[in-house]
Amino acid sequence: MAIDERDFDPVDIRLLRGVHEGLTNPQMSMAFGIKFGTVKGRMNRLMSRLGVNKRAQLAAMWQRHIDAERERERWMSRDR
Repeated sequence: MAIDERDFDPVDIRLLRGVHEGLTNPQMSMAFGIKFGTVKGRMNRLMSRLGVNKRAQLAAMWQRHIDAERERERWMSRDR
């Protein structure tokens, strides 16, 4: 499943970026000013929604999203 940022709210996007950067739930809670329980619940919901069981899978999915966005931007700039 591909990630479309329009399908996620800003907090979910921050959490996806945090997982990609290797942050733990407690680290994201402190860094983003979100209660730990909220981070944990949102992470569980994100993983379920995206059909993954491990944080590494979530991080890899976000990396594919980043790569696809870069490729899209590269192609868009070629057309100008």
